[in-house]
Amino acid sequence: MEKMKNKSLAKIGAALLMIVLAAAMLAGCGQPSTLEEAIQQDKDAKSQIEKIADENKMDISVKKNTVNYTVKLDSEVDDSLVDTYKSALKEAFKGEEDSMKSSIKDLESETKIDGIKYKIIVQDSTGKEVYTCTFTKDGMD
Repeated sequence: MEKMKNKSLAKIGAALLMIVLAAAMLAGCGQPSTLEEAIQQDKDAKSQIEKIADENKMDISVKKNTVNYTVKLDSEVDDSLVDTYKSALKEAFKGEEDSMKSSIKDLESETKIDGIKYKIIVQDSTGKEVYTCTFTKDGMD
């Protein structure tokens, strides 16, 4: 399970980096009111996000000011193990809280858009949701 946590965190970390880099490109694109609008206005940023999602085998979507990262595990998680996975993933993502907060603050600063959130959704190979958490500039919900 430790390998799975590290793999998921590495994928999300790479995607977060690309979102922040894309935001730097968006800074000169007028003043959209939401992150979703900003990304829709910048075809290069949108394609970079799609590329990093494909490379990391995850889905990244942006709805209003929430960046949704859906990571699919390679195996099915038995119902009896869901709580174990939730606990392990919560601990792992809690350890990334400072970097997530910092990334969100950078993204808000670059885009001049407040209220940005990162929502992490972890699913097993069947699509069953195993864990979900949300980060804001203030921390993990």
